Amino acid sequence: MAIRSCLAWAVVFCALAAWICPSAQAGPFELYVSDGNGVRLLDASGTAVNYAPTDGGARGMAIADGVFYTAYQGGAHRQGVSRVDYPWAASPAYDKLFETLDADTTRIYDDPGMAVIGPDGALYVVSTNLAKGIIRCDRGTGQITRFVDGSDWGTAQYMTLGPDATGDGLADFYLSHYTTTEPIVNEVRILDGATGAYVGNLVDSASNGGLNRPYQLAFQTEQGQPYLYVVSMLNDRVKKYDGLTGAFIEDYWRANWVKAGQTATARTYALAFDDTGYLYVTTNNGLYRVDPGGGLASGEHLYGGFGLNYLHYVPEPASVSLLLAGALLLKRRR
Repeated sequence: MAIRSCLAWAVVFCALAAWICPSAQAGPFELYVSDGNGVRLLDASGTAVNYAPTDGGARGMAIADGVFYTAYQGGAHRQGVSRVDYPWAASPAYDKLFETLDADTTRIYDDPGMAVIGPDGALYVVSTNLAKGIIRCDRGTGQITRFVDGSDWGTAQYMTLGPDATGDGLADFYLSHYTTTEPIVNEVRILDGATGAYVGNLVDSASNGGLNRPYQLAFQTEQGQPYLYVVSMLNDRVKKYDGLTGAFIEDYWRANWVKAGQTATARTYALAFDDTGYLYVTTNNGLYRVDPGGGLASGEHLYGGFGLNYLHYVPEPASVSLLLAGALLLKRRR
């Protein structure tokens, strides 16, 4: 028992150390951004160094076991998920993992959004339109099944994995959800990572700090404490919450100060953090990099203009799986 306890705490310590001191993690800088035609790989300067076209507008991205997955929608009225070997070769070419035509009225998904590798290693994709919910895809066979029925949802297209809210030792899904008709809600829902069952809200409409149409979201650990950052699209903010209680902390960044002289409001869409705590945000003015602690009106324009929809930064910290493994060991010890 003592050995298992020591091992568990060692795993947790290493996980937290990797989060708190990300410079200890080796790996090249890789930031992927999706647009209406494909996915671009950017280096630390914001220069596009590679490009993979998709059959339609590229959406959410995920990486597992040497494969890069991208959801897409639009080309020739078809939609699905494509895949390509990872790391990318020069001028990578996707092939299809699964695909359906818009004319197929029996399809179990529509207008795919965020893609996430789940706790079980399968690929999970948010279905955002006619067949709202989440589908599960066996990455080996490409077989898809309905994981969550979202027929009673308003609008949801972004999700991420986050802290274990159910106590089963597995990460849970956190889903941005909002409505545009009464009753108006703007919230972050928790879905059980094993079953997809609705657990509750981490962020509620009644105490969300002005969250308005939540888009991409991400957890970031600071000094051992998880925080949730959420894009608030309609008021051009990135909002920060306690990652365990959902309590609103602050407006971390706003987009509508950028590019002096531009009349269009700089809507905020997607976000990602790198290993050193820099925040990357897409707006309708392009991609911005925000210095840690830089304040509301800060940031540097790095790349592009309108149409950058999703961000994915790698390498993803190994601390996530380490922390879950340590927590599971501790739970079994008890």
